Amino acid sequence: MYKKIWRFAPIILSLSLFILAVWAISQEFKHYTFAQLLASLDHLTTSRKLEAIFWMALGYLSMTGYDRLGFYYSGSRICAAHLNLCLLSCSGSAMYLL
Repeated sequence: MYKKIWRFAPIILSLSLFILAVWAISQEFKHYTFAQLLASLDHLTTSRKLEAIFWMALGYLSMTGYDRLGFYYSGSRICAAHLNLCLLSCSGSAMYLL
């Protein structure tokens, strides 16, 4: 019975942290309207927006590359389609379900 609980513990922890993060962000932005947020984004230059997209993509690629290396070195046999689906979910705990 404890094995089942421990199997789902990373998933529950990840979901709890996600919910906590969404709550914290909502508390930070509750004083602003959506129109005010969009107006502040309009004040950013295109080069700054592209720079932000670049750094976001680089962070995502490093995260998924790290996960792929982990699977390679652990010797796990998992089909590429399942691995890509898990990596796209941006959650390492989704891999526990496979």
